[in-house]
Amino acid sequence: MQLTITNLTTTPRYIRDLYASVQVGTPTVIQRTAAQIEAMIGLQEAVVAGDVSYSVTPSATETSSQVYQALDVANPDKLPSYTTGGRPAAASVPLSTIWNSTTGIPNFSNGAAWVDATGAVV
Repeated sequence: MQLTITNLTTTPRYIRDLYASVQVGTPTVIQRTAAQIEAMIGLQEAVVAGDVSYSVTPSATETSSQVYQALDVANPDKLPSYTTGGRPAAASVPLSTIWNSTTGIPNFSNGAAWVDATGAVV
């Protein structure tokens, strides 16, 4: 996926996940997988602080089901929500957590299947 990060401040903003600063006036464009983007805690912190914004664009080989759901800045602790049928393939987002809006419980990707908190496949 193409990740575009825009600095919303007047000075360069260091993002520890990138090991680099996002400059003012020039968006930073990088390629990352959905799982890598989801794991970028420093980026999420910068978004919540209002220092940067970002957008994610899937490549031609990625489907809409693989697109990472962007952080909800108003509710940063809110899990990405999917229906049972609308979840991405568990193998495409290993070690991820989502809210299953069909069942009303969190689901966890173990890299092969979606499971609940007891480890049962759901």
